[in-house]
Amino acid sequence: MIGFNDVKLTPVHFYAQNAGNHSLLKATIPFDSNIRTNIGGAIDEETGIFIAPRTGMYIFDFVYPENGTAVVCTRLNGVMGHCLKQRANLAFRFTNQLQKGNKIEIQLQEGWLGPMAIFKGEMIEEHLWIN
Repeated sequence: MIGFNDVKLTPVHFYAQNAGNHSLLKATIPFDSNIRTNIGGAIDEETGIFIAPRTGMYIFDFVYPENGTAVVCTRLNGVMGHCLKQRANLAFRFTNQLQKGNKIEIQLQEGWLGPMAIFKGEMIEEHLWIN
């Protein structure tokens, strides 16, 4: 037989909300004091940075349901990724193939964010042969 029988993913999912206003430009949004779910321990509770605990495919969502213009960007291991500029209801979803130890952060480039910014994610496919 080829493949794995009854293999389940190691659960990795998190839900974090920005607890206060954030206006420091070109800095990681600190989802540090309001981490509501952190199964798998992937989001650093001091910095708000996601660190992949396993190699695999991950899906992330960033949502800011308030008015105000902001430019928000993703960063993978310190390298700028996708950016989005919007005046209201800022939201984007992105997937990344990550190696164990890769870091994902959300960074504010322009504007400001209030306490309703949400960053969440989960592993959707684990690569067992690499971990």
